[in-house]
Amino acid sequence: MQHSCVSGGGLKYRLFMEIDVFNLFEADTKKEVDKICSALTLKTSDLIYLVKLSEAKIIEFPYLHACKYLEETPENIRFTDKNIQAIKGNGVGKLSQDAKKAVNKLFQSPRFVKRTTAHMFYRIDQRYWHMFFFDLKDRAVNGNHWEYGEHIHYVSWLWPNLKCGEVWSKFCQLGKKSIGGAKHIRFEK
Repeated sequence: MQHSCVSGGGLKYRLFMEIDVFNLFEADTKKEVDKICSALTLKTSDLIYLVKLSEAKIIEFPYLHACKYLEETPENIRFTDKNIQAIKGNGVGKLSQDAKKAVNKLFQSPRFVKRTTAHMFYRIDQRYWHMFFFDLKDRAVNGNHWEYGEHIHYVSWLWPNLKCGEVWSKFCQLGKKSIGGAKHIRFEK
């Protein structure tokens, strides 16, 4: 199936076809985005495909791609020089009190470190743009905070108060908490 992602308008002609990620790029209104997001399930391969299309620089997909990974480690989980020295200085055998604390901190790290990823697809003039973002909790199969489970977040040029450069800068500085009003999209690996 060919997709023209130059502007919106295509959705009304594709209503009876399967909803896919290109419907988001073709949407003209937030109302259309709402409908698409509620029906869409994205996969890792969909995001990879968008990145490859961007890298191919073809006229049918005139979007550039930016990607950002953020890692936020709570202060009480950060490994310090003292922790490293405690483990190094312990040697073989029973762990000292300081070495135990360091090892506990090491094993707690995966539970408390917040890793967030964003993929921004944007036109060179930044008038049209689409951003997908998520953290590990959004992708959790069990205990997910969204009632439908695994998901990613989406915002675009259709949000009236959001501008491409500002959204990207805020995300790069503050992570996903800086972007309100994002839509949820079901996600499968």
